[in-house]
Amino acid sequence: MTRSRISTILVLSLLGGCTIPGGAPYDQDERVTQPRVEPASITVIPSGPTIASETLARVEAENPHGSIRIHVDSSLTAPTVSVKPFAPGGLTNDETKEIEDNLSIIAETILEDNRMVLRASAALAMDFEGVRLDMLIRTPDSSTTVVRNSHGIIELVGVGGQIVASSGEMGGTGVGGDILIRSNTPIQGPVYVSTTSGDIRVFAVGESAGEMELTSDDGSVEVNVESGSISNVRPEDSYYTGILNNGRNVISIRTNHGKVSFNIENKNWERSGPFEYARSSRDR
Repeated sequence: MTRSRISTILVLSLLGGCTIPGGAPYDQDERVTQPRVEPASITVIPSGPTIASETLARVEAENPHGSIRIHVDSSLTAPTVSVKPFAPGGLTNDETKEIEDNLSIIAETILEDNRMVLRASAALAMDFEGVRLDMLIRTPDSSTTVVRNSHGIIELVGVGGQIVASSGEMGGTGVGGDILIRSNTPIQGPVYVSTTSGDIRVFAVGESAGEMELTSDDGSVEVNVESGSISNVRPEDSYYTGILNNGRNVISIRTNHGKVSFNIENKNWERSGPFEYARSSRDR
């Protein structure tokens, strides 16, 4: 793959000011650092028919270069897809322009099998070292959510029904991130969530149901069920199985490197503002 290293130095050639002893002026290269700024998000409206709330829509998203956030808001009249490039320490205007020239955003809605489907993806035509893309999808509905990414977190807010999310399995890099899910919509599966490296935290309401299998290859698994019932529990430090609310659908959650935390309680998990995933529900 072609690689492009983002340059942070602008070289200007200035004449005058210095001379060779006994001779004429010579050219001097002066290095001037460009100011680094935070680029703005690029927002697109998906082409195709509009998704409305409570239509059992399906949302599919891919981003091999960074994070994916899907926020369901029933008050919206149409979905939007925003992509924001970023790098540690910011980017110069020249760097931002070069990235945008090589950035591809696909966002479309289609009617498939009598069901609305939103498909979104972000990709870079060149590999810019250290540059990541942060994708945010805001949609009126997502009863089925299918997400894949690398090099960033996955955050799903307000989703319900079927969830398939994997981080770190795109592009063969193996670099994943945290997967964070919180919803007031019952999660009734099937659910398949996995990351190659990162914590997985789920905050759901008491009507959620399913046969749970939670695994951490080198970390801990914590389950907190304060609403609903759980049976056939077999808890271990890094492996947990149990049946939530007599559900039969699969709830499979696995991290190769990190912790798994599963919280069931009737709270407003979709509240606005920063969400402190690391805190247990008892500390809220």
